[in-house]
Amino acid sequence: MAEEKQVKSRRDQFGERLKKKYPDREYADDEALFGQISDDYDEYDNKLSGYEERERKLTDMLANDPHSAQFITDMAQGKDPWTSLINRIGIDGVKEMLDDRTAVRNSVLTNIGLLMYFCV
Repeated sequence: MAEEKQVKSRRDQFGERLKKKYPDREYADDEALFGQISDDYDEYDNKLSGYEERERKLTDMLANDPHSAQFITDMAQGKDPWTSLINRIGIDGVKEMLDDRTAVRNSVLTNIGLLMYFCV
């Protein structure tokens, strides 16, 4: 005789999931259960909005400055991004960039702002 497996309802499965996440809370009635679901959903929405905003800013930065994209790609591939930059634009290109005080200042301010935004 084959042993029958007892299948848990989705409600019971979800209750167990919440119990793991919040072991000190009880969900004796629908109000408590749906209140927790609503709170979790709001938290997920807020996190997702933050991720989307940071992704948009990063995408805009990379689209506006292809050198930034290549710099980050080099780092992601384990390359020294500074060496790669020098290889791409040469020593004269680096000197040219450094001689343009406005460009250097704007680049530094932009990168500091982005670092502060993404690292906080």
